[in-house]
Amino acid sequence: MNGILNHRPSTDRRRLKAALLAGSAIAFALGEAAVAQERQAAAANDSAQVQEIVVTATRRAEVLSRVPMSVAAYNQESLDKRGIRQIDDVMRFTPGVNISRFASTGATLSIRGIASSTGAGTTGIYVDDTPIQIRSLGSQPRDAIPNLFDVERVEVLRGPQGTLFGAGAQGGALRFITPRPSLDGVEVYARGELAFTDNGAPSHEAGVAIGAPIVEDQLGFRISAYYRRDGGFIDRGPYLAGSVSPQDPYVGRGQVQQIQRKNANDFDTYAFRAAITARLGDAVTVTPSLYYNRSVAHDISSAWYILSDPGNQKFVTGNNRPETNKDRFYLPALNIEWDLGFATLTSNTSKFIRNDDGVYDYTTYILQNFPENPNPSNPFGVFDKYYALSDHDPHNFSGNNQNNFNQEIRLASNNPDSRLTWVVGAYYANARQSSYQSARDTYFPEYFGISNGPLDMVVYDEELIAHDKQRAIFGEITWEVIDGLKITGGLRYAKSSFDFRGTVAGLVAGPTGFIENEGSQSEKPLTPKFSVQYQLDENNLAYFTAAKGYRIGGSNRAIPESPACVAALASIGYDEAPTAYKSDNVWSYEVGSKNSFMDGRARVAAAAYMIKWTDIIRNVPSLGVGCAYELIANLGEATSKGFELESTLVVTDGLTVGLAAGYNNIEYDETIRLLGAPEDLVREGHTLGGSPWTVSANVSYDFDARGIPAYFRGDYTYRSVNKALTPQRDPTFSRLYDPTVVLGPSFHDVRLRAGVRLDNGADVSVFVNNLLNRTRVGFGGSRLGPLDEFIAPRPRTMGVTATYRY
Repeated sequence: MNGILNHRPSTDRRRLKAALLAGSAIAFALGEAAVAQERQAAAANDSAQVQEIVVTATRRAEVLSRVPMSVAAYNQESLDKRGIRQIDDVMRFTPGVNISRFASTGATLSIRGIASSTGAGTTGIYVDDTPIQIRSLGSQPRDAIPNLFDVERVEVLRGPQGTLFGAGAQGGALRFITPRPSLDGVEVYARGELAFTDNGAPSHEAGVAIGAPIVEDQLGFRISAYYRRDGGFIDRGPYLAGSVSPQDPYVGRGQVQQIQRKNANDFDTYAFRAAITARLGDAVTVTPSLYYNRSVAHDISSAWYILSDPGNQKFVTGNNRPETNKDRFYLPALNIEWDLGFATLTSNTSKFIRNDDGVYDYTTYILQNFPENPNPSNPFGVFDKYYALSDHDPHNFSGNNQNNFNQEIRLASNNPDSRLTWVVGAYYANARQSSYQSARDTYFPEYFGISNGPLDMVVYDEELIAHDKQRAIFGEITWEVIDGLKITGGLRYAKSSFDFRGTVAGLVAGPTGFIENEGSQSEKPLTPKFSVQYQLDENNLAYFTAAKGYRIGGSNRAIPESPACVAALASIGYDEAPTAYKSDNVWSYEVGSKNSFMDGRARVAAAAYMIKWTDIIRNVPSLGVGCAYELIANLGEATSKGFELESTLVVTDGLTVGLAAGYNNIEYDETIRLLGAPEDLVREGHTLGGSPWTVSANVSYDFDARGIPAYFRGDYTYRSVNKALTPQRDPTFSRLYDPTVVLGPSFHDVRLRAGVRLDNGADVSVFVNNLLNRTRVGFGGSRLGPLDEFIAPRPRTMGVTATYRY
């Protein structure tokens, strides 16, 4: 059965579209009218221009306005101006990207709607030249996210980067570029902050980075250390029997009668980095470095709607125990650069070692996946009884460990003015990932009437070890056909392989209580790229790019031969689970321009794109009720369409305004029904999720305050709600429809900052974040009937920041 689901845009969406179009028209008209008046003044004061950032998105250093792709970049100074302390804020200010997290220590990133929590990652995450993203192998997989204290810049590359960055950069790439040691002068950067959150605990931080030559022009070092405590604002108070009416669950919110811990979700970040650069002769530089990052979440940063009162900044989680997490990684690396005259040879050798461990409350998980209980029609009655057991403690210890070796060698031409520029390279990666989880519950067998001998209290024990290996050669060449017109072609050829083995034990492992797992998959993908760019003059660039991206496939774990799992597989037409799934891929088509007006006082970058996503790797949600397993397959195709617009205008020598906006719509192109399944899995027109509209606007004003340079800055961000249908929100789906899934509201955030810059390099400012106190963003879906969790952003926070640069 195929059908197209047409959705009328909401009133908010129509109004937003109209406002953006009107605003763009007005801005264009005002800009054109002001050109003649401003040109003479701008020529007299060249310093009043939009400052550009140099990026290495094409594996060579170029100013952002000359890079023929959609890139957002932030250096340390611009991060500080916005008060950005974590990657969530970078995503908030950047059109076309989304971040989702249900724990504080890691995240899942999407770019232009290309996202998945199944299989290998769709967004490449890099520290310098080292990829650090994770495969969804076992329980609670999350990408490691470095802190933002001592970075040279953060680059967000939108669109597939398969040619130069390989597998995993399917939707785009997020790059953290670290500062190099100085060989010719002392560099100091320090920052401290103290902040207070409404109805929450205080937050504070301190960090310092120092770089200096040891031997002038020959040997230098850089070392940094950082600590931050984000105070909690979510209380942990257990759900008590009878505190909520099953007939009207939302009436009872706020009636939790006992708080185990106030402000439970405090969060600590520790970071250390050290690097040394040695110049050997005139041509070779060697830079060994070590990066350490540790994050500790003391409880989950989501709340239960049924117990919370967001309007009054009251957030409560009803978990029976704290959901803690410790995530730490080490990244030793060795970078060698050899200037050969005509080209530069670069070698990067690195090791990424990560341990991510946590403990999670499993009360609602067990009740959701094992409904064989005395009163299945009244989940709240069952929940009350099960939750009230005196020494009841269902929990899951789980973790993911990564041990990845990476080696890349590339040779890039040195002359940017040549008609022919190029880069070629080779890449090798051996990524070892292990995953474990252990779910236990003393009363599980007794309450649900399930017995399996000595393993009775073991609900689920699993250990998995996997290897991802890649070997690749790649190249990209750009030819300037005539002055200003350049054609770029690129290709990457790779051999990728994946294998895993592991064991499962416990009640969910079927009649035997034990399963052995193993599987493998391999491919030889080709990833091409083609681009045409035309530099009309020094201020205007237009480009078109067609590029392919992919991610590596994988293998399924064995599904137990329990009656529930056999029935679940049969319900979707399978006699047994498929063993392997292949890679999926995207083809992206992007057209864009980068323009400068008014002698550099105004800059605009715009891009529109269409992405075709085929053989999508996704999980089959049919396995769950009584069979807590995931089946992964290549299912369906989708199309992502949208645009991004970023602009900055220096109105006067002290006044600067900026606007960034983006729109994305990603929908399935076809209806999917598995073999003999009685119902569609998804239908044509169903959305894959994400915020359709993102808008960010800012204004900054520099002025003189009685002889002291002072400034004011205001930032506004908006993210819309995706109201399009999904299987869970489609009432025509009898099996997957869940009426308890509630959409969160659109999100508006206002930030203000004012400060002074002192002659000695110090900057002292006061700030307020989340001025409007918007305290609810989105829901994580239903865990048990109406027990929805929602992600609560930090309430209104005020504080003071001091930075020092030398």
